[in-house]
Amino acid sequence: MATLTKSPYGSLPSFWNVDASVGRGCPNKLYDVYLVQFFMTKIYASQKLPAAYLPKGVVQVNGTWHDTMYEAIWLSRNT
Repeated sequence: MATLTKSPYGSLPSFWNVDASVGRGCPNKLYDVYLVQFFMTKIYASQKLPAAYLPKGVVQVNGTWHDTMYEAIWLSRNT
């Protein structure tokens, strides 16, 4: 399950962790996939990202692994 880790130091921000891998052939736990999808949509909403790096389909935030996510992750790793 995705978890929020608070910094023990007041000045540092908290951060999110996934507990298991997300991708083809991975555990794809509901909240881990949901967290990855959420942040992917935030990254792809950026106006600074060139169109060549955007996935062809829409990344849905529903906690379910689908091939559009594979394409989006592959693009982000191979650009």
